Amino acid sequence: MILSSWMRAFMAATTVFFALPCFSQPLWFSNSLSLLSGNDYKLTPDNSAEVLTFEHASNYEAGDLFLFIDRFRYDSGDDSTYAEFSPRLTLKSNGLADASFIREILLAGTWEHGSPPGKGNFNNYLLGIGLDFSIPHTKYSKANVYYRNNDNRENNWQLTLNFAVPWQVKNQHFLYDGFIDWVPSANGVASSANVTTQLKWDISRYWQKSGQFYLGIEYVYWKNKYGISGITEHNPNLLLKFHF
Repeated sequence: MILSSWMRAFMAATTVFFALPCFSQPLWFSNSLSLLSGNDYKLTPDNSAEVLTFEHASNYEAGDLFLFIDRFRYDSGDDSTYAEFSPRLTLKSNGLADASFIREILLAGTWEHGSPPGKGNFNNYLLGIGLDFSIPHTKYSKANVYYRNNDNRENNWQLTLNFAVPWQVKNQHFLYDGFIDWVPSANGVASSANVTTQLKWDISRYWQKSGQFYLGIEYVYWKNKYGISGITEHNPNLLLKFHF
């Protein structure tokens, strides 16, 4: 209970910090809208869904912020929402960057909110330590280790890896990025691994707008989805992404 209060306090404080310009101005930021379409979703009203995703990423001298909102629309007519809000505050910055592949150490938090059809809302709070790495040929590479305070199940831990690798074939530019979430087993819950990656082709270069429009595929491999043993998702999605 005390830890849950600390987690909520961290999320509230960082929300205020990053939201008010008088405290922190972004060094850079990016917003995007994505449209996904797939037909192998598990534990949903039906297998097929269209997903509209809003994403925001920004970086500050004091840390960084990432959030996304997924809006699912199923063939049955049902819909649902899932969102994550993930601020991180710098604990130790780049002083040893030349001597170490660890570029930054951060205090990391995440608030997960969902409203699955017919199952009510849930709110999970995560708090832990983040590391940013300096790895050649990557746009970014990060790791976060969290303690999870869960609404509807026993509390446990989570390891999250994020990466992005730009690459090029002749004059065609591509981006391969994604995340891996690994959650160990807990009382009554199986260990789970969610590997979600996107392979995207930068089509906006054809009208001199590099990095604005992407066409590609998202692939989700989710073993023991939501910690339910035997429920594994293999889900390719068509993807269209617009940055603004």
